[in-house]
Amino acid sequence: MRIDNSSSPVLKRSREIERGPDKENVSSESSPAKHDDRVQLSSLSQALLSPTDPQRLQALHDTVQSGAYQPPASQISDVLIQEMFE
Repeated sequence: MRIDNSSSPVLKRSREIERGPDKENVSSESSPAKHDDRVQLSSLSQALLSPTDPQRLQALHDTVQSGAYQPPASQISDVLIQEMFE
């Protein structure tokens, strides 16, 4: 047995979603120009976006390729722990 209740709040909301917002009910405050959204980049992202010295990058590349790059173990463990808990 099926009972339809057209005055159900769920049905009303589902019909509103299907129709889209009424032009009368849309306030001017909801326009994208009024919002003040902001994005904050992590320090790593900022470092990657900043201009870098090609000579410095080449020196780092050469050091890594030769196997001479030895970062401190404490620095590596700090980064690993930060990544695990973020």
